Amino acid sequence: MAHPLSDAMVGMTPEERAAYKAGQYGAMATPTLNIMVGRMVSIVEGPTLVDGMVKVVLALWIDSGVGWELIDISAANPFYFRNPPILVPDAGGDIERTFTDPTTGTVSSVFYREDPDAALEQMCYDAVEHFTGSGGEM
Repeated sequence: MAHPLSDAMVGMTPEERAAYKAGQYGAMATPTLNIMVGRMVSIVEGPTLVDGMVKVVLALWIDSGVGWELIDISAANPFYFRNPPILVPDAGGDIERTFTDPTTGTVSSVFYREDPDAALEQMCYDAVEHFTGSGGEM
């Protein structure tokens, strides 16, 4: 399977990799995000590259049980991500990361796939996960 971003970063320093990944996100078209367990997140602006970071402005709706409620997250916007991930967990993925549990000494592996779109979606959901609705109707 092709890994265009991972392959391009071979031999780069950690700082160079972070800047390269942010630049790739900055060149992306604005994706449409989906509903995820009673939440709907939308990228209003971005992703753009600002000072080596990925900048996005998000909107959030929460299913209040009687309708979708627009949540005011203007105080948190814009969101900035430094050294954004490009890998997402995938049991069938072809990128393996092996690690040793420091407590038990057990060696384990986790598999990933290179998918910047899915990684951006997860970053956005993670950024707004602590926001809650009022329980009122939109």
